[in-house]
Amino acid sequence: MQAASTEKIIKAVNNCPSGALTYKWSVEMEEEKQNEQALTTIKVNAGGPYLVKGSVVVVDKDGSETIKEGTIALCRCGGSQNKPYCDGSHTNVEFDK
Repeated sequence: MQAASTEKIIKAVNNCPSGALTYKWSVEMEEEKQNEQALTTIKVNAGGPYLVKGSVVVVDKDGSETIKEGTIALCRCGGSQNKPYCDGSHTNVEFDK
């Protein structure tokens, strides 16, 4: 990633299905992004995770905040070892709700 363009890095992070990868905008870009209004959608993936698309703030159990942009997959089955993110455990626990 060190030699990649900004656009390629953003694309790689946004294409990460679990949301494990992140990036942080510069102050100038953050101000520009705050001026844009984006719609965030949450899709219930049959037999799998919640797919959250848009700009969100994930607050963990300790109160730490992480800004996520693009698409992230959040665990619905309770089996993930990487909560709140999906790690594919729903396939092992035969989750189909």
